[in-house]
Amino acid sequence: MEFYKARIILTSTTKPEKLNNATKDDFEHISKEIFIHKKNNYYKGYIENTDEYFWLAIEYNSPSPRRDTVLDTETKQEKKNTRSPTEVELIQQGFFLYHYEKQILYIKNYDDKKILLDILQESNKNNKYEIDSFYQALEHFIKTLDSIQEIRFADANGLFGGGLIKTLNIDQDSRPDDFVLSLKYKDKSKKNILSFIENLFVSKDNLRIKDLLIKGKDKNSFGVIFNQNTFFQKITIKPLKTNESIWDKESVKEKLLEAINDN
Repeated sequence: MEFYKARIILTSTTKPEKLNNATKDDFEHISKEIFIHKKNNYYKGYIENTDEYFWLAIEYNSPSPRRDTVLDTETKQEKKNTRSPTEVELIQQGFFLYHYEKQILYIKNYDDKKILLDILQESNKNNKYEIDSFYQALEHFIKTLDSIQEIRFADANGLFGGGLIKTLNIDQDSRPDDFVLSLKYKDKSKKNILSFIENLFVSKDNLRIKDLLIKGKDKNSFGVIFNQNTFFQKITIKPLKTNESIWDKESVKEKLLEAINDN
């Protein structure tokens, strides 16, 4: 399981202050258990707020689509689906941990950030919140990156055309909409291809390539990702699952805290 590092930025609508990082005060009025209905999904949230961190585990799913029958995988027979149209199995999960001292949000799925923003906004009417990737500047990414695992980018203006088309014998009918180049490495040292990486950023800025993705690791072997214009750092953990084959919330929290404190 992977967690991305991010920042929670807030601006007050009642005070003329600059952007600030979220603090414990922003989480004080959030209930320990919450229910949210959003775009046909139903969410149940479990919350813990300590002096060290804010922890949110969400379970969610949609009651539809719902089939009238289900298939028994052992007997291969269909039978009536006993789940009512108003019932839902909360089998999808999301996890968030905001560390107060480090002022870092650890988020399992970056696409789930809107739920946390909605919760913060609902309990803090006078503030506006944003969740941003941990770093966004190229120099931070280059400094943090230690080894390379993958580089991928697409042709923006015919960079791969001409000779490549001729070599592959690509005619007009089979010509792709985009040429995408993917380079795989086995933890290749950054210093060996640093100039190549820097040239890629120049080509991106000059609109010669697009959709630039660079995956690698930092010196602590934590994953780092540069995706187009955004730099993500991530932590990998191995939590336990329950007898229902979903992630155990307490195990996820404990393993994540161990990784954070070891870093």
